[in-house]
Amino acid sequence: VCGIRDSMLTMLYNLVINASRHTRGGRILLLAEKQDREVLISVRDNGDGMVEETIAHAFDRGFTKDGGHGLGLALCLELTEYHGGRIWIEPNDPEKGITVFIALPDRE
Repeated sequence: VCGIRDSMLTMLYNLVINASRHTRGGRILLLAEKQDREVLISVRDNGDGMVEETIAHAFDRGFTKDGGHGLGLALCLELTEYHGGRIWIEPNDPEKGITVFIALPDRE
């Protein structure tokens, strides 16, 4: 249980830090909800957003659009898959910004 908790904290930390880098005076919304046999976590911002080409490479280790290290989203992908989940990014429309979704199996 400790490993799962630490993984979740690491993922949420990375996603909130990424959102804060791209959101000036905006909003970052974290939401967790249970859906059937999954827990769906979303981190939504109204920052500068991502184009589809950037989204396609966002989880590649070393890929960055902001001069960072390009490790945060790659780590989130690895941790999510390790726990049997999925992670993806959707652009917010018509708003700017993105939403990162993590779907994890419900372990009840």
